Amino acid sequence: MVIPNGHEHVNRWRPERSPYAAREENRRPFVFVLGSRAKHKNVEMLFSIAQELDSMGLDIWVAGTSGTYLSAVDSCLPPPNVRMLGFVGDDDLAALYGRALCFAFPSLTEGFGLPLLEAMAFGCPVVASDAASVPEVCGEAALFADPNSPREWLGQIGRLKADPGLAQDLAAKGVVQAQHFSWKAGAKAYLDLITPLLGRASPGPAGRAA
Repeated sequence: MVIPNGHEHVNRWRPERSPYAAREENRRPFVFVLGSRAKHKNVEMLFSIAQELDSMGLDIWVAGTSGTYLSAVDSCLPPPNVRMLGFVGDDDLAALYGRALCFAFPSLTEGFGLPLLEAMAFGCPVVASDAASVPEVCGEAALFADPNSPREWLGQIGRLKADPGLAQDLAAKGVVQAQHFSWKAGAKAYLDLITPLLGRASPGPAGRAA
């Protein structure tokens, strides 16, 4: 039995408390990504199409700390249109999801992909890898691309840039899709799973010594 993650934690996030919520004059649209040194996160693939995205008037904003989980990609010099944000808090994530052209999730493999739920819950269009659990999480609320094909990623991001209607449609579908994944439902499923096991493991009454 697979018990998925949930999305309700994002209801506590307040994008208006983040400096990223402020509109910047002459700011170009950007693709948002969470950076990691881990090879399976595949962030450097996006760097390989940065020049083409630049020609389309797009930047790439990468958030992440210097730790091992959400660590900024620093194994190579980022292209000029890549903005390395460093650590961002929950309110910052909410603001960035809300302002991005799309959230890019190019992982080669993934156990679940919690940031996908977060992005969809905030109405951020998603371009995601077609690998592992990602299509199951996103359903019909994302555009998919082969994580080993930079051309496919460029094409899908280009579609969003050229078609605001498509972006709006994905944003609306994402909000609905995120509701299918609930921490409350997951907790209930977990309890339903372990309760019979706990009952079988309960010891009987202790016997009396003669």
